[in-house]
Amino acid sequence: MTFSLKKNLKNNQAPATFLAWTRKRQNPTRQLLIFVPTIRLAEKLQENLTSLLLKEQIIATKDKLLFVHAGDSNREEKVTQFRRKELSVLITTTILERGVTFPSVDVVIFDAGHMVFDEAALVQIAGRAGRSADDPTGEVIFFHDGKTEAMVQAIQSINMMNKRGGFS
Repeated sequence: MTFSLKKNLKNNQAPATFLAWTRKRQNPTRQLLIFVPTIRLAEKLQENLTSLLLKEQIIATKDKLLFVHAGDSNREEKVTQFRRKELSVLITTTILERGVTFPSVDVVIFDAGHMVFDEAALVQIAGRAGRSADDPTGEVIFFHDGKTEAMVQAIQSINMMNKRGGFS
């Protein structure tokens, strides 16, 4: 839970808890897929997040972080760049919630309590992590300012599916 999340996002900044998490990621070589609820937020976060991640040496150059959304005319190229590991971080709306597979990513959801992130969306988004036999345990982190029923149900569903699949 992040108490200043709404304030941070309103100021186009990632929460301090995000920075703390990036510093202790289990596998810092994984690419990072960051989901946000709106195109506007994706666009506005790009500059500040790029500066922050450059300073923290999480990305090497500013062109290693881009954002993508459904109306983006360069959408396919950006997804291809991410797939080829030419990008380290991709900020996205729910457009990448399903139908794409990246082999080794950590997944972050900013404002996971937002109404666009219902249980099904959260489960699908979480499913972007751990999609490789070589790296089946990508991290999925919800940044929120209070648990929603959708989050609780999504976590229960994911745990149940993992247990059925022999991962718990």
